Amino acid sequence: MSMTFNIDEIINIIFNSGEIAKKHQSLKKVSYKIKNDNSKVSDADIEINNYIRNFIKKKFPEIKVLSEEDDIVNQKKVIECDTFFIIDPIDGTSSFIEKSDFFTINLTLVYKYLPQISIIYAPNIGLMLCAELEKTYKVQITGGVIRKEEINNKNQISCNKRLKVLTTKRKSEIADIESLLSKYKLRYDFQHVSSSIKFCYVALNEADVYIRNANIKLWDVVAGFHISKNAGLDVLNIKGENLYNIFLKKNYLNKISEDNFRVDKFIISNNKLNWIL
Repeated sequence: MSMTFNIDEIINIIFNSGEIAKKHQSLKKVSYKIKNDNSKVSDADIEINNYIRNFIKKKFPEIKVLSEEDDIVNQKKVIECDTFFIIDPIDGTSSFIEKSDFFTINLTLVYKYLPQISIIYAPNIGLMLCAELEKTYKVQITGGVIRKEEINNKNQISCNKRLKVLTTKRKSEIADIESLLSKYKLRYDFQHVSSSIKFCYVALNEADVYIRNANIKLWDVVAGFHISKNAGLDVLNIKGENLYNIFLKKNYLNKISEDNFRVDKFIISNNKLNWIL
């Protein structure tokens, strides 16, 4: 399969998806349903999912889509291909329903089991990061004009620095992370942030480490892993081993598909922090 695409066209689709999200959040109440796994899905999730899928179907009719909003049977069929889109219409649905600004729209194009394009967009705070095959950019859209500024996180971190560590807001997981960090002689402060915005903050050097001590879904992390890696960060499992090199391999995808596509616990960090692990 040959692959030609206009990345600016895809960026605009995600930007427009953000406008759909804003429309739903502007309503008096954000409508949602409870799925079979007891998680929430908003009307905005469904509308954005359909909007992006319709674009893909029209522009790339031969490419399948792995979406959070699909059923497990179809999800397993998608990973039998080596090329597919992964979309998460709204990452941080609970925050979105509560009318928080901290939610994102995520998309990744996987080509021959390698991430080709990834986008994370937080529309309410005007933050968009985009990864191409080997580079990550901060994207700004003004008057329909797209501007991209390359990000390369090569800052040296002193072992004496007080680290800013990003985590989820879940108290049980925070306790596990505190236990993990207690093994090291570190000074740190936690910042608790919802959604894939955490990947963006580390990529932009606004935080030093993002730790997730829970097995979360592939569509929640694939764009973040790609953006982080291209920005010069390490993507590791909780043991400090390279997770990026395997997380889209066929064997790994088949394995996690049996656990509803939950990936390993992970650490995203500046690669100068290998001394921690």
